[in-house]
Amino acid sequence: APSGSNRAPAISAFQSIGPRTNQPSGYADLNETVQVLATVTDAETPTGQLTYEWSGPGTLTPSGASLTWVVPSSFSTGTPATATLTLTVTERY
Repeated sequence: APSGSNRAPAISAFQSIGPRTNQPSGYADLNETVQVLATVTDAETPTGQLTYEWSGPGTLTPSGASLTWVVPSSFSTGTPATATLTLTVTERY
């Protein structure tokens, strides 16, 4: 690890973009495909050189700080339900 004051990458925002007009961010229907975007910054490393690891329910197709997410067709708790997507960002040095 570098010495000094190396700071970890920071995730400052998430936004989901659904296919319907005026669909609120953070809401999706079962089996719907949405785009999820993360705003990530790092003082020492360009964002294109960071490593992004996404996890969560449903089908995830990651591409760096964004992904295409197919929401599961059902949840064991019924609906409405809360789903959590997790993003871990690391920098290489």
